[in-house]
Amino acid sequence: MNEKKSEKKTIIENFTAVALTQIISYIIPLISLPYLTRVLGAEKFGLYCWAQAAIAYFVVLTEFGFNQSAVREIAINRENQKKINEIFSSIMIIKALLFLAGIIILNIFIFYIPKLQNEYILFNIAYITVVGNAIYPIWYFQGIEHMKYITFLNILAKSIFLILIFIFIKSPSDYIFVAFLNSMGFIISGILGILLAIKRFNLKLLIPKLNTIIKQFKYSSEFFLSRVSAVTNAATNTFALGLIASPVAVAYYAAGEKIFLALRGISEPFSQVLYPHVAKTQSMIFYKKIFKIAMLILLFMVLFVFVFAKDI
Repeated sequence: MNEKKSEKKTIIENFTAVALTQIISYIIPLISLPYLTRVLGAEKFGLYCWAQAAIAYFVVLTEFGFNQSAVREIAINRENQKKINEIFSSIMIIKALLFLAGIIILNIFIFYIPKLQNEYILFNIAYITVVGNAIYPIWYFQGIEHMKYITFLNILAKSIFLILIFIFIKSPSDYIFVAFLNSMGFIISGILGILLAIKRFNLKLLIPKLNTIIKQFKYSSEFFLSRVSAVTNAATNTFALGLIASPVAVAYYAAGEKIFLALRGISEPFSQVLYPHVAKTQSMIFYKKIFKIAMLILLFMVLFVFVFAKDI
């Protein structure tokens, strides 16, 4: 009985933490979006959004499905610290290799696409965001079911970005600097996340065996393929529009899309919190109960957007 109460308490705490993260993710864009569009202007803001859309592909590449596969592995082996150390270290090595591959691929595209050549500095600066996402151990904290640390780090990253924007972004010529500031927020939170995992949860970085690294790579590749189609659809729209239309058109489309993605993100607390718990317990009864609740909430959201679409 006490164990069930403890699990229920953990789920509620984690759901609250992730939900708070989502709320902050909605509020900060609502504050920064009007400021950036006004200061940068539609053209430069469109270029910034275009670069972010391109970099989204490489963020997915370095994630490589680990936000699903590693969560399950960490959750299952939670009591085996040695195994967790191996999993964590293997994933970080794979991410580093994928990061290097990504920057080579990016610059090959820049070399062969004239429209990208005109903004090669912007795209390479924006690529720094990939570093922050690669080292940000969200999957680790999900696996051990301590989401409050994710909340802290997310709020920190977004707050740093927001504060620095208001301090340093003063004219349209600063659009490249916006990409840099966005990257810095993620890098700082990523470094703090790793340090927190080492100090608070006794995580140890080591050099794993080659077969351990290969095993993690193969296992995660299955999740990667499904993740690619889900994430890159939104990025493809903005990036393709940037290739065939003006930056101003990209600006208008990207602003509207950010609102849509914010609404879609309301469902994320369910998946992020419940996935490691279900992976560990494999309780279909619990899953079906939560599924019904989630469907009712999503149905309400669909009806709300349908009724107030014009006003939104």
